Amino acid sequence: MLLGNIDSSDCMTGCTSHLYQYAQVLGIFHVYEQHHATISAAWSEKEQVKILWVHWFWINSSQASGWATAHLPAVTRVAHGYGTGQ
Repeated sequence: MLLGNIDSSDCMTGCTSHLYQYAQVLGIFHVYEQHHATISAAWSEKEQVKILWVHWFWINSSQASGWATAHLPAVTRVAHGYGTGQ
């Protein structure tokens, strides 16, 4: 559960007034990468990159939730490829 950015115009939940966004952590990875800008350039120093692999959830606003109903928000998994053109 993440604190939602409700002021942003690009949030996944449609920028409703919901305070949180939900995700399931699938993996945490620490990898080292190095690159070179061109074929003739020298390799860069190794750099550690930290990757958090998550699966996002939509908040189902059609079901009642909150203090008055004593229910947590209902969530639904975001379809594979959402926002990637697939």
